[in-house]
Amino acid sequence: MGILGKGGKPKTRRLPVETGYALDRYLEDRARRAGVAVSELSGRIFVTDAGGRFSRSSASELVERIGRQAGIAAKVTPHVLRHIWALIAKELGTDPADIKEALDHESLLAWT
Repeated sequence: MGILGKGGKPKTRRLPVETGYALDRYLEDRARRAGVAVSELSGRIFVTDAGGRFSRSSASELVERIGRQAGIAAKVTPHVLRHIWALIAKELGTDPADIKEALDHESLLAWT
């Protein structure tokens, strides 16, 4: 999948198969609601219910709301989830170089 990384640099990332299936379902649902075929969708992949831009603040608000609904006392943000993922990956023995690449970090120092 093509994404924009830090500084707007284009990057390619592999998605787990399950994530690809979930993305397919999301796009099929989005197309159905818009009354078009998936191939006719254009613009950003993720949009608001009204079809507008799903911004960084929209994502943060959504993650925080889901955290509250789940009964998590601490504030949950996308950045917190990113670090939790990295810590779990490290505990499971993931190669620090793979964690560095996934996080788009310049250095291994934070994960060695």
